[in-house]
Amino acid sequence: MVVTAPGDVLINFIINYLTNQTRLPVKGSDFNVKELLNGSALASKFIGGTAVSNVLEPYVYHNFHAPVDGRLVKAVDVPGYFFGIPDGMRWFGSEDTGSSDTDFGVFSGFHRLVLIYDTGPYGLVAQVAVGLADVNTICPTVNAEMPSVPPGSCSGASCPEVRKGERMGFFLCGGSLNILLFQPGVFASQDLPMGNRLGSMSAIS
Repeated sequence: MVVTAPGDVLINFIINYLTNQTRLPVKGSDFNVKELLNGSALASKFIGGTAVSNVLEPYVYHNFHAPVDGRLVKAVDVPGYFFGIPDGMRWFGSEDTGSSDTDFGVFSGFHRLVLIYDTGPYGLVAQVAVGLADVNTICPTVNAEMPSVPPGSCSGASCPEVRKGERMGFFLCGGSLNILLFQPGVFASQDLPMGNRLGSMSAIS
């Protein structure tokens, strides 16, 4: 029943009662649940549920781990843009540094790894690893039997059992995050005894 942090993370939002229209803010862009999960038919399972965003700062341990025990029922690599510049490939490595018609829409398409676990009594839990900033490569590890996850390679019975804390992959560099999705009525947010750290403040500038 305990959900563990997928890495060395800071929680930057918890959104309850997800709808089809709920926009999940991701570094200047936003996605609804179905878009975040790359159009998966399982996206509807999370409507009414909860999203928890876990940010990995650039300086922390940049691996991510399974937050729950369960059978991995979907693992899909969703390619993204290099450095968040959609048409950068047409001028990277040349003397051209972009022109007036270059699309500099940073973060308009993120590299994502979509993992969905079946936990049994607690339903489905999705873990979406998102590459941000200068991250354009996410490296799935999953387990020794499946050292990488090419697009669409794992679905249903072909996916392994996963234990909580098992390393699922890593980012090559920069900032990144893991968004966790839970079905309705499943996830209760953090329990903090009085006096424990709730967060931090910065002085008014």
